[in-house]
Amino acid sequence: MSFDSRDVTTNHEHDSICMCPSGGQCSIDADESVRLKKISLKLIYQEVLCHLPFTVLSIILSIVILSFMYFNEMLSSAQENVVYAYHVLFHVFHYIHILFAVIGTYLMFTRFSGRKIWAIVISLLVPAVFCTFSDAILPAVAGTLLGVEMDMHICFFYPDDLFNMIIFLLVGLLCAYALKKKQSTQASLLSFGMHFCHIFASSLAALFYMVSYGFDGWVDSLGMLFVYLIFCVMIPCVMSDLVVPLYLARKLE
Repeated sequence: MSFDSRDVTTNHEHDSICMCPSGGQCSIDADESVRLKKISLKLIYQEVLCHLPFTVLSIILSIVILSFMYFNEMLSSAQENVVYAYHVLFHVFHYIHILFAVIGTYLMFTRFSGRKIWAIVISLLVPAVFCTFSDAILPAVAGTLLGVEMDMHICFFYPDDLFNMIIFLLVGLLCAYALKKKQSTQASLLSFGMHFCHIFASSLAALFYMVSYGFDGWVDSLGMLFVYLIFCVMIPCVMSDLVVPLYLARKLE
């Protein structure tokens, strides 16, 4: 059987990948170079989506730790500083709650609707409204029902608070998009974990709101406080995570 070196040369010309040093003639064509660049960019994009939710979750835990360390320092100060420390904790968990709420709303809406623009709009507006009810308005009402004169604080009306809310809303939207793209068991477990963090952050935000705005004797009313908080937390969260995005998704399709 004869051996033709031209066949080997031809095969290498078609199959080789450009590994030549500068100044050498590369055997790869322009289309192949573009294809490899697209593959590289796609891999980077997928890795960013994979790491984003874990990065955000890690940063949130760091903020929580820092907040409690700050609160511990304030405990040794005057009473006014302790109240302010509760105020700080309320805002920290309020913003965290908003971020997780955006993820829940986005994932539910996009599960039943392919309208991308509406998904963004609804995922930003719905959590902002219901998180305010869950973390501030309903806890203030609960405190009033328990006989405490509560102050009302709505973050929308304060520029610094509003700016912080917008940042957490946008980061939550990016995380939701990343989780939507990562269809895997790992993503499902992460979504479950973030849903728990959503409810947990909402509970802490509501509690810290009540304490920081006048509800000092919460221990004496712990039973009724527990009942009221179930409604304060559960109803807005169910509305934001399920009822409203599901209704709007079906309405818009």
